[in-house]
Amino acid sequence: MKIAIVGLTDKLRDMILAECETRGIEVLPEKDAQKLTAEDVRALCAVVDATDPAQLADKAAWEADTAHLSGLLKELPEVRFIRIGEKGDVANETVFCPPEQMLPDGEKTGLYVPGTDFKVYNAMGESVISYADLAIALADELEQKHFVGKTFTAVSDTSFIQQRRGTDLVDISFGSGTTFKTRGAYFGIFTDFAGAKRSTLAYQGSKVMIISRRTMPGDAPMIGNDLLYLYPTWEGERIGFAIKFGVTELGLVTPHGTIKICYADDKLMYIKGENGLGLQFEKAMRPKDIIKKRTDRAWEAIYRFRCSLLINPLAGAMDIRAPWNGKMGSTMIMGSIAPDESGEFLLSVEESVTAGKVRDSYPTYDEALAATTADWENFLAKIPHFTEELEPVRIEAAWHEWSSMISPSGLIKRSALFMTQGMLASSWQMVQNAVGLNHDFELATDLLVNMIDNIGERGQFPDFVFDGQNMCQGIHPPTQGWALNWLMRLHDFGKEMPKETLTYLYEGYGKMADWYMKYRDDDKDGLPQFDNGDETGYDDISVFVHHVSVEGPDIAAYMGVLFDKLGDIAEILGRQEEADSWHQRADEMVKKLIDTFWNGEKFIALSNFDHEVIDSNAITDYLPFVLGDRLPQEIIDKMTEDLLVEGDFLSPVGLTTEKISSDQFRRAGFSRGFALPPSNMMILTGMYMAGKKEEAKMIAKRFCEAMITSGISQLMDPIEMYRITFSCTWPACGFLALADMAYNM
Repeated sequence: MKIAIVGLTDKLRDMILAECETRGIEVLPEKDAQKLTAEDVRALCAVVDATDPAQLADKAAWEADTAHLSGLLKELPEVRFIRIGEKGDVANETVFCPPEQMLPDGEKTGLYVPGTDFKVYNAMGESVISYADLAIALADELEQKHFVGKTFTAVSDTSFIQQRRGTDLVDISFGSGTTFKTRGAYFGIFTDFAGAKRSTLAYQGSKVMIISRRTMPGDAPMIGNDLLYLYPTWEGERIGFAIKFGVTELGLVTPHGTIKICYADDKLMYIKGENGLGLQFEKAMRPKDIIKKRTDRAWEAIYRFRCSLLINPLAGAMDIRAPWNGKMGSTMIMGSIAPDESGEFLLSVEESVTAGKVRDSYPTYDEALAATTADWENFLAKIPHFTEELEPVRIEAAWHEWSSMISPSGLIKRSALFMTQGMLASSWQMVQNAVGLNHDFELATDLLVNMIDNIGERGQFPDFVFDGQNMCQGIHPPTQGWALNWLMRLHDFGKEMPKETLTYLYEGYGKMADWYMKYRDDDKDGLPQFDNGDETGYDDISVFVHHVSVEGPDIAAYMGVLFDKLGDIAEILGRQEEADSWHQRADEMVKKLIDTFWNGEKFIALSNFDHEVIDSNAITDYLPFVLGDRLPQEIIDKMTEDLLVEGDFLSPVGLTTEKISSDQFRRAGFSRGFALPPSNMMILTGMYMAGKKEEAKMIAKRFCEAMITSGISQLMDPIEMYRITFSCTWPACGFLALADMAYNM
């Protein structure tokens, strides 16, 4: 392909030239449009006019250039003319319609949101493109020819750099399963507006839906959690929109205004339109789902295996069609709400596990938003500050924790939280979040004890507790002792925790500790085992490559510190005889740990029963650090020395899960090389408690500061230092705990 790039905006012309040259597009040296001849143009595929009309100093010169080029190209219809501004009279012409701003020095994101003949917005609700991204868009059009003879537009896709802006926006652009919701709620707004935007017009094609995070009965058919799909409208027609994701308010930004969404409380959502905007909503119903009128204006959609939604228009006119299938339910919800005479509508959507009821009174939208914002601000105020550079990460981490909280319901008896907003946190994640949120000690206490509410008769903790069911056919590591070891250094449990709660914790944790020693010590050698990699919490960790059931230093250390802390709590409760027994068991477990697994240089693991040595390069061999200063000094020194070797476990993003030089190292899977929150959190707090404070802080700062550019990410790549996967409460609590240690202790 050979083209000419002319135009009066030097910076834009140079950027388009550089982008084309990187793609192997040949560019004619001539830059002056007036000097191009018919013979020159006949040899080209396209002529690009790189003139930014908003930056034009000599309009007459530009008009003269355009007239000259138009005269040539009218005689050569096979040659494309690509320009910026208004459409002319050349047949084979593609015109880029500028957004509200084109920034000569704007950041190059490398991605853009395209559109045709309508205004588009990026993930931050901005109508703006940088010259660098415009150059990419024009080079793409040269190659892909999507808009031959047509107009198109584009804006820079800022989604992946949102966290660096210091705004109150939370990034959902990675398709992470993040849901816009408030603290305590079981329903929220989910969107698939994610990923690279070049290939499709995501601006007008993305889905926004209300979803439920409640569980189904165990024998229910596998059905989705989508409840209603939402579509902004203008004069009755669906229109394109961008998503502006705020902490307590979500905006669907259209060319005609914004549809705003907030919560009044954890059961009640508001959707508000302005400037004549309307909303359509629809849902294909499943067998036995129905929708029916509740009052003259309100309707209730009943999703038999999830919940119900009471849909009530507080302002505006709502119309719903719900064909009955003649047998057992409604086949479809097709609804719309139009603005009232003021040009606004306000729709309330209330979620319930029982039959819905229209309230006697409703707050205004502003009152609802203010109440939710106040709750968020009160929560955020309890999160300590770190550094100015980490402030956006602090806000994002706090938002993940706040919005992932769920209220008591069904089997959930006290505060709990999601790991992602589609999966509840497991037993070991609950206590990790308690550590991250320890400045709200009442909340942290709930997270410490909520698994006890569903403890099995033999003492087994459920792996997960949902509102509708428990999952008990697996376990996660017994890290409760590590959490107590850290939290009891920060809080006086005897004074800050009610005695009945402390007693409940002590007795529940004691039953759980005994369960591990009875039901996870199959060869009866006094050392418990994990029966697969998932049970370690590091699913594909290399220790289990050739073995199913493993006795490791990690689980032995967990049990040792748990016994020790149970002894400390027994003393607080005045149960001295029990305290002495627990401390003796702790001493015996720590001695057995060292005698069995320490080979003089490092900890190793053993296969269960036959005790084959497993000398891996996995981070789990360093988890005995949870014992803190109970370890001998020579072991503390040697493990610290190992973890400070740059390029082994130590990386720019913290401690990796596999030594980087290992044959088992992988930048794939889960725990074969990525830096993970739980291992960094437990090892570094343990290192701190073992007296290696500065070393622990140094590594913790790496882990935390990596999130300035990568955002709250579950997996961190130690080689290219970027996020791999989802944001959730797991990395959020890890960040909060380690940042507090690194910068405030």
